[in-house]
Amino acid sequence: MPEAYPPSPGDSDSLLDELASYGSRTPSPQPGEDDPAALQEYIHKITKGELEAPVHQVMDTKKLYETKEKLWFKDGPGKRKLLPMPLRRHFEQVNLPAVTYKELGEEQQRDIFQRVQLGVALSSAEKLQAISSPWANWCSKLEKKYITAPNTLGDLLSWDIKRAKSFQNVVGFVYLAKCKVEGKEAISTGWMPLKGLLEANAPLDPHLMDEAEMAMSIWLVIAQRYYATAFDTVSKRVAPVESWFIPFFILVHMHRLSYSQLAQTIGDMRRELHDVFVGNVFANTKVSRWLLDWINRVESVKKRGLEAAEEQWKREKAAQSQAEGEGKKRRKKE
Repeated sequence: MPEAYPPSPGDSDSLLDELASYGSRTPSPQPGEDDPAALQEYIHKITKGELEAPVHQVMDTKKLYETKEKLWFKDGPGKRKLLPMPLRRHFEQVNLPAVTYKELGEEQQRDIFQRVQLGVALSSAEKLQAISSPWANWCSKLEKKYITAPNTLGDLLSWDIKRAKSFQNVVGFVYLAKCKVEGKEAISTGWMPLKGLLEANAPLDPHLMDEAEMAMSIWLVIAQRYYATAFDTVSKRVAPVESWFIPFFILVHMHRLSYSQLAQTIGDMRRELHDVFVGNVFANTKVSRWLLDWINRVESVKKRGLEAAEEQWKREKAAQSQAEGEGKKRRKKE
């Protein structure tokens, strides 16, 4: 982007002349138009509220950053206060370059995302998503496969997955799963432990990856086949903390409970959770501790005649792989 932008050619009056026409008697010292760089910096300070200037007279001498008043670039439905014409004209004079990068790796995309905030402060979830590491890449793959891909959990469940919240939910589940596999207690479910997980130098654990992948896949199966049992027992909207502990519950009990048992118990857990914390189902220590205790109290007893979720998942996956292999062979012959 150029360092300075002179007034558009053909304008009868400069931007500063227009600002002065708004009636300021004592404007701040203004650089001459022969110094476009200084002019650009001056206008920038005006818009940021760092200098007293004629535009503040238009706003009843109140600085924009103090009044928090909303100004609109274009008029529309309802009553909208427009940005002063000189500033709108100045914005129209600015060249905004657009650059397209192709064939970027996931790590490069994360790095760019981390550097460019698009004028909006990053949320805590987006800050996690901006971290580039093997753990972050793996969590991102889980998110894409089971939440953001078409006809997966993102479409089946009612929950907030905007602004990287689905990624944060996956990281929260992985954090709980990692603590379980390592025999550690999940002391906190706050942001810092999640950040520490993604930035850890420890290599990925293949056993943890297999267990987490299976739990996410079984969660998807339950949402597809047993939605009413698991998610219609209470408010249909799934709270973020529930999206951490539902797959974690599956990971803990999928080796003995069947699909239908898991779905029934998820429904029971959600009902009791919302009864105990009415309107306060948040990802805090109190709720997390309650959920951990509840999951640990569940009787993981394999019933006769019922196939454990793990066994059924492996059997169905093997059958699917076999069918896909036979399909490829037929296509080759054709």
